[in-house]
Amino acid sequence: MPITFIALEEGGVIGTASLDWTDLPPYDHLYSPWLASVFVRPADRGRGVGSALISHVRAFARSKRFPTIYLWTPGSPHFYEQRGWRALLPTTYHGRGITIMQTIP
Repeated sequence: MPITFIALEEGGVIGTASLDWTDLPPYDHLYSPWLASVFVRPADRGRGVGSALISHVRAFARSKRFPTIYLWTPGSPHFYEQRGWRALLPTTYHGRGITIMQTIP
């Protein structure tokens, strides 16, 4: 790690998601590994691409004996809660409200 997975369609990248040891410096000593860099091209959002990438990263992490992984989101945690994550800690990072989340084993 780090490792990045990409979603392709017709030879073009439409989304990415990574698994990394670190992603939020003030909390890296407490939590690891992290789901990071989840991005889906705006034109392809709402098609399940992000969900598929997140599921793939979780399966990869489990295969490497990491049953729990973490993420942080500056937006609503609802997207991740619907996909099997739970809010762990609301906090701030660079003056912006974020939520640290973890997978539900």
